[in-house]
Amino acid sequence: MSLMRDYIAFAIEHVQPTLSELAQQRLIDAYVDMRSVHYHHHELDARLHRTVSREHLDEALRDLQDEGKVVIVSHTHLRLC
Repeated sequence: MSLMRDYIAFAIEHVQPTLSELAQQRLIDAYVDMRSVHYHHHELDARLHRTVSREHLDEALRDLQDEGKVVIVSHTHLRLC
């Protein structure tokens, strides 16, 4: 991505290119699509991370319960023994 930015900056400074209306619209559409895919990828990564973290916390809580160190009072409160 940085190579593309450098190339565009160089072209603007030295060549001063112009884009047709159609080329401008295609560039905008491609950029919007790229950002959309990038956003959804990170959204899925975050969901997966939260799910795995939740599983690790649930497992640790079960271990503490099995050892008799924690009693679940409600879904938001624990009592240490």
